[in-house]
Amino acid sequence: MAITYTWSVAQLTAFSDDTYQDIVHIVDWQVTGDDGINQVAITGSTPLARPDRAFTPYADLTEEQVLTWVQSSLGELRINEVQGAIAATLTTKDYQ
Repeated sequence: MAITYTWSVAQLTAFSDDTYQDIVHIVDWQVTGDDGINQVAITGSTPLARPDRAFTPYADLTEEQVLTWVQSSLGELRINEVQGAIAATLTTKDYQ
């Protein structure tokens, strides 16, 4: 059975400096895998690099934009590891 993965933002941690207010520097996220019968979730935290020129005000951030930052920071290998861990849990006999 196919697994659907849903990424979501759980919490943003921000700070301010002399240039910007509410600079997001840590994103707490969750990935939920759903096989149509069971669901498994994994959580994590990702630090973000300081913005250098393309700053988006905190109030204008979208979940999609923040998740793009997280996934870009994690890279394809880590994304596959997270989703693979979910898949492994969903497909184990003891879990079902």
